[in-house]
Amino acid sequence: MITKTIRALGLLLAFGAAQLWAVNSLIVGTLVSDPTDAGTGVKVEKGRQGMRVRMRWVNEFGMDVAGGNFPINITGASVTLTIAGTPSACSVNTITPAPNTCGFVASPFSAGGAIDTVKVYYNGNFPPNTAVSVQVSGVRGNDATLQDPSNNTISFQTGAGTARPGSSLETVFDISGSMASPAVPAGAVSRMDTLKKAGQAMFLLLEDHAMIGDKSGLVFFSDAATGGALQAAHDPSVITTQNGSVQSQVPTNSTSIGAGLALAASAGLGADTNPMKFVLLFSDGEQNTAPNVGFSGMGSLQVGGSDYLAGVRVCPVTAGQLTAPGFALQQNIAHARCNDNNLHVQDGSQQLADADFMTFFVQALNDGLVGDKLEISQIASATLSPTDTRTETFLANSRDVAFSIVLSWSGASQYGTIRTPLRFKLTAPDGTVVDTADDTRLAQEMSVTTLRFPLHRGGATIDPKGLWKIDFTGGGPNAQPLTYNLVVVNDNATIASDARVTVQDPQTGDPIPIRVALTDGGAPITGATVTAELLGPANGLGDVLAKAATPSGSPSQGNDPVGSAAKAKLLLLLQDPAFRALLANQTLPGVPLTESAPGIYTATFSGATKEGHYQLLIRSLGTSSANGPVQRLRRTSVYVRPGPSGANTDLTLVSSTPQANGSVIVRITATPRDRFGSLLGPDYQPDISINSSLGSVAVPLSDNLNGVYQVDYNLPSASSNPMITLVVMGQDVKHGTLHSLTGGTGGGGGGGVGTPGMLRWRVGLAGGIAIPHSPLSSGFNVGASVGGDLEYLLTNMFSLRTTLGYDYFPVKILGSGFWFVNASEYARLTFGPGPVKTFIEGGAGVYGDRSAVHVGGGAGAGLQYWFKPSFAAEGSYNFHAVDTGGATAKYSTVLVGVRFAF
Repeated sequence: MITKTIRALGLLLAFGAAQLWAVNSLIVGTLVSDPTDAGTGVKVEKGRQGMRVRMRWVNEFGMDVAGGNFPINITGASVTLTIAGTPSACSVNTITPAPNTCGFVASPFSAGGAIDTVKVYYNGNFPPNTAVSVQVSGVRGNDATLQDPSNNTISFQTGAGTARPGSSLETVFDISGSMASPAVPAGAVSRMDTLKKAGQAMFLLLEDHAMIGDKSGLVFFSDAATGGALQAAHDPSVITTQNGSVQSQVPTNSTSIGAGLALAASAGLGADTNPMKFVLLFSDGEQNTAPNVGFSGMGSLQVGGSDYLAGVRVCPVTAGQLTAPGFALQQNIAHARCNDNNLHVQDGSQQLADADFMTFFVQALNDGLVGDKLEISQIASATLSPTDTRTETFLANSRDVAFSIVLSWSGASQYGTIRTPLRFKLTAPDGTVVDTADDTRLAQEMSVTTLRFPLHRGGATIDPKGLWKIDFTGGGPNAQPLTYNLVVVNDNATIASDARVTVQDPQTGDPIPIRVALTDGGAPITGATVTAELLGPANGLGDVLAKAATPSGSPSQGNDPVGSAAKAKLLLLLQDPAFRALLANQTLPGVPLTESAPGIYTATFSGATKEGHYQLLIRSLGTSSANGPVQRLRRTSVYVRPGPSGANTDLTLVSSTPQANGSVIVRITATPRDRFGSLLGPDYQPDISINSSLGSVAVPLSDNLNGVYQVDYNLPSASSNPMITLVVMGQDVKHGTLHSLTGGTGGGGGGGVGTPGMLRWRVGLAGGIAIPHSPLSSGFNVGASVGGDLEYLLTNMFSLRTTLGYDYFPVKILGSGFWFVNASEYARLTFGPGPVKTFIEGGAGVYGDRSAVHVGGGAGAGLQYWFKPSFAAEGSYNFHAVDTGGATAKYSTVLVGVRFAF
């Protein structure tokens, strides 16, 4: 009896379950779609981004059935888009419909998960403040169950905003042989592999944020260029193919930056009609194959001597150590076409290189493809030990329509392999822990998680406004440490920031202006805190390269020519850890920006005293009445080259060799230095000339690789005295007659003490008048002064003089005259590039009279004219003060004399 009863109950329960399943149905999820039903303020370009109508599988109580009945089947489905009361039928399985028409496809709602969404594209912008509806019918579940026809529509209202225009991006990749070099000197990962890894971030973001009208193209260049065709960036199949193309590249031959830029223009951007056109130029080396990139006029960008395509932004990303000409080229491209945004990857560690690459690709994508709609709100890098828990935070805002968490990692992950995704816990401002599994796109050592708002979790709607937390946890005692790099990108239609460093060809010591503009809906965000965090070189590259001995050997970059002897020297030295340490960055004091106008924040950085890249992280934190607290970050680089200073530069006559025909061959060296005394260094040979107004070149200019440049001239006779002029990068740095050229300090082991022709010692003889001042003038008249000195040049500007002088003052009425014999040590600074020089000096010593020896000192100034390197006439004025134990004796001397150099 009991057994029969149990069997009957089982049959009854089975029948009840079957009846319940029979009433399960497929419906449109009006509150979990994007836009939601009855949504307001929807962006007018939403149709181009794709409207996501999400299907739900529910029971008779309207509750979701676990597991659902997916994937959906849209073969027989129909979609009607109604704009301002006018309906239009949409084409099935169409991702790029004709202009002002619509199409639809089946897809997951986010990056992953079940295929439960009808994604509807409209190739046009909706009118502002207009009613729009999407009706979806005839969708079937995986078991062929037909969608409930009574629940099929979402309706929404567009906002008043203007649409972002379509954008076209050409990514121009260097695949020359040098791309096989380590991303970090002596590192284990090549530049090519680091580039491939970072490039994934760009493609993953494109999948989440591109819309109809956006286009993406790839150009690869070495000694020639390939690619360039623009394709629809909103099409996932296009992005997958382009990403695969990048991942398949290998290092090849030479470096023709010009060929890459030219093909991006001719094969893609030249005929494109999008109003925003952008080139992201990645190169790790100096151009060595035509057509060359150059400039004309006020920095106009040229390729092969012709102006580059107008209206196209060209933003460079550089990796590796170059000599000054290569770095200057990249900086000038940034100035000409990228609002001075020159991005250089730090090479202090692989983690820094990974972080910079990823940040720069994300930042460039934001700028180039989506304008001011996507902006970075957080950048962070850290090492996570096996037992660590680390928390990173970022701000989101009321009107954010989405944000993306871009994450890369290296080393073993929490689970023992770098191919396993680095997991994290995301907590919303209200404390909700957000499951991100279906919102995450994965690549090798890389993930992008994009959340769109309104965001629904567990029947609740999560407000984006406030502080979000990301928690990372190590894998436990048996795991390995890892490093991660995090970039958070916010999509907010009204917040806009513009942070830039605007300076053309900056030289050491030049002021570097920083400017940030913050707005929300066009209105200024006032009262923000804006700072620039800075890293800069501890030593100038040219200076340390010049002073280092040239190693033996021949560096290789595969089939990519090394280039100049200076570049070869640099590549060899980079193998030495001690040399690499000299090129390390150091943290510099931060620069606070002040609000110079509503929403405009400015400052000037004046600490660029060394040649190299200055890395700036510009951080803005303010509050908007519409969006709440706002944080924006911008990372950029500025290359500062050493600007030659005539006062610190040596122009030296090294030797003069008579010839049998009566002519003479003179050897002249130039050692350019900047205003801080640092050597410009090697590799300026194409940009340096030592010109003579007479004679002909006997031996062309050579680069001695130690900061010294040398040329031989054949002059008519030993008495020839032409004007010699040093020109560096078009700038007249120093000039003077041949006979006025004197010994200099040389540099890096060349042209220093012991070099033939260097005239460091000088003897001076002078005479003139001695003028007493009160109280000495009450008893004595103007007298005579004679003296001599021995001078030694420490540099071409600075010298020390040991002087011996006799100053006599006749008595006014009765008695004998008064005199001082003085022995003093003076320091002298001499100025002037030609034969006419001025000087100032000061010193101290002992002054003896008839009765005692006293302490005194003097200071003065004077003028010299050098008739030839070994002889000059000189006039000077000096003021003397002597402590005689009572009143201080004061007087002046005015002297003329001669000076002999040897």
